[in-house]
Amino acid sequence: MPGAMLINGNDRPVIAIGDVHGCAKEFEELCALITLKYTNPLIVQVGDLIDRGPYFKEVFDVVKKYDVVTLTGNHELNFLLEYRGLKRCNSLARRESHDRMARLSTEDQESILEILDKSLNAVEINYDGEKILLSHSPIKGVESLNFTYNAWGCCTRNEPYDRTTLGAYEWKAVHGHQHWNYTPIEDQIATNVAFNVDGGVVYGGELVGLEVFTEKSITVKAKKVYFNK
Repeated sequence: MPGAMLINGNDRPVIAIGDVHGCAKEFEELCALITLKYTNPLIVQVGDLIDRGPYFKEVFDVVKKYDVVTLTGNHELNFLLEYRGLKRCNSLARRESHDRMARLSTEDQESILEILDKSLNAVEINYDGEKILLSHSPIKGVESLNFTYNAWGCCTRNEPYDRTTLGAYEWKAVHGHQHWNYTPIEDQIATNVAFNVDGGVVYGGELVGLEVFTEKSITVKAKKVYFNK
C-alpha cells in the first residue's frame, strides 16, 4: 500500500471525513454539501468505509464520483488480507462485506480492489510552519517525526492523542477510528489540537467533515441506527 501523500501549502481546502462504515447515503450527502460550500475541495476520507452499515459497493461509487482520497482503515486492511487468503475472517460484519463483494461483477470487484490498494496510510500537510497529519487512528510515536507509514501503525491505535504527545512539534492531527471517544466536533474545535472525526454515523450519530486549515465543520446526521452491537 502507498505510504503518505505530502501536501505543501494550502492552495485548496482539505476536508477530512470520518468513518463511513457503509452509510453511503450520508456519505453522498456530505460530499455534495462540501462541493457546494468549497471551491475545488480535496476530500480525504480517513478510513473505515466498509462494514456494519447497509451498503458496500455504493460507498466506492461515492469515492469515484467525488474523487475522494481514501486512507486505509483497519476494516479495509483486514478485508484485503482476508480477501487474499492471508487472514481468517472472524468478523460477522466483514463476512457480509465479503458476501456483497462476491455478488458483484468482476469489473466492479476490480474497481473496488484498485481503490483499496491505492488507499494511503496518511496525509501530511505542511503550510505556514504548521504541520497537519491525517490518519485513520492516532499514530504511535508521532512526536518523534520518524514516521514509518505502515498500515497497521496508522489504523489500529486506540489511545487518543493529547497535547503532551503533539505539543513539542506543533502538530495538528485529524483521525477517526474512535467513535467511543467522540465528542461534538464543535466542542473539539474550541479546545483541541487533535480532532476525532468519527461521529459514529453507523450507530445513529453523525458523519463529520472538517476543513483542516480553517477548522470549520460540516456534518450530516445519520438517517437511522444501522448497527448497535
